[in-house]
Amino acid sequence: MKRFTCSMVLVILLVLLAAPVAFGQALDGKWLKLKMSFKGYAFEYGVLDKINRSSGSATNYMLLTWDAGSYRFTIFQSNGTELTQRFDTVPYFMPDPIDDQATLRHVGMRFGRDDSNYIDTFITALIKIKRDSHGAVKSATFTSLGCEVYDGEMETLTAFGGCTIKGKTIDAPPFP
Repeated sequence: MKRFTCSMVLVILLVLLAAPVAFGQALDGKWLKLKMSFKGYAFEYGVLDKINRSSGSATNYMLLTWDAGSYRFTIFQSNGTELTQRFDTVPYFMPDPIDDQATLRHVGMRFGRDDSNYIDTFITALIKIKRDSHGAVKSATFTSLGCEVYDGEMETLTAFGGCTIKGKTIDAPPFP
């Protein structure tokens, strides 16, 4: 019986050590290239009687870092400048793993273009991971399920409306 128990403990340890990395740490150090498109309205601050249709797009890069049970995200513009997140948003989100998927629920993120146009959003998104035959991360996709633009500056006008964000993992951004 003692021999059987020791063998079972050894088998369990081998299975645990051979299992793929848990979802929570699977994207640590990974880059995502995100394409954001905005559609909505903009007005000149203080002049509320003139509301114009507005739209725009940007490509940003997100670096994910595993930090004690959650992901910290850092977003960069295409020129390599880090986008400072708003003081009232926390640049973290908790993974919610279900078969190599995670949802981000009502996470605040700032996106921008190199020309100082930016939008502040609250998004709900889905991240799906694909693994190779050895369990290593092959790729991941990022898809917004809902995206609200609640503030921002587009062509010197205050922006609000909706947005769509799609992305995928890349090796590294092509920063200058």
